[in-house]
Parts: sequence; structure tokens; C-alpha cells
Amino acid sequence: MVLAFVIAFVQQATFLACLIGAPFFTKEASGNAYNLMLAVAFFSTFLSIPAFIWNIAMIKGRGTKRDIASAIVAGVTFLFGVGYLIFAFVVRVHAVGGRIF
Repeated sequence: MVLAFVIAFVQQATFLACLIGAPFFTKEASGNAYNLMLAVAFFSTFLSIPAFIWNIAMIKGRGTKRDIASAIVAGVTFLFGVGYLIFAFVVRVHAVGGRIF
């Protein structure tokens, strides 16, 4: 349960801090923020999978509301991470002149 909330907190705190605090007007700062957000997206996506599996196992065992909430948080964290990775891929492909859509 704690792992799901920690991963979600790190993911959202990093994304919000980079969006609010990073100077996006220079290319170097944008590249650094992009790389940091990409690393956190990988981190949160891959670590939310075992957290989700663990919380599903706990739901089958006891099924408390806390375990259900943790499973939902882990699932949403996974979806946000995958969503950001897809979005970052599409943006990067468009930035180099490629076309997906």
C-alpha cells in the first residue's frame, strides 16, 4: 500500500515541479526537464506493476478498503506513466520531423 502512494507521489510531484519550476524558454532546460520527466515516467510505470499485483493479492486475501484504494492508485499511476511515455514519444517524433498521425 505504501509503495503505491509513494510512487504516485513521486510521479505527480516531479511532473508538477518540472512543469511549474523549469524554465522552458531555453532548449537546454527543456531537454533536462524532458529527460527527468521521462525517467520518472519509466520509474513509476515499471514500479507500479508489482505494487498493483501486490495490492490485488491483498484484496483477494482480506479485501479492506485501504487495499482497494492502493490498487486503484497503483493502476492510475501505471496509466499516467504509460500515457506520458506515449505522449513523449509522439512529441519527440514530431519534433524531429516525423509523422505518426
